[in-house]
Amino acid sequence: MEGRMQTRSWDDKTSGEKKYRTEIVADRTQFGPKGGGAGSSSAGTPKTPAEETDAIEYPEEDINPEDIPF
Repeated sequence: MEGRMQTRSWDDKTSGEKKYRTEIVADRTQFGPKGGGAGSSSAGTPKTPAEETDAIEYPEEDINPEDIPF
């Protein structure tokens, strides 16, 4: 991925506090090769190490943006 980080600030209208937001802006993103899942025509071709690994398991609970420390 190629990109940049940028920080924005503003004054909260209700509390008058100065608020900040740091954003990651991706200018270019490259993903790896497509895996051989169901319906794939890659039968008989050897799998790469990336295709042999288990899928990532994400937590089921929602993430509250207020809990992120930056």
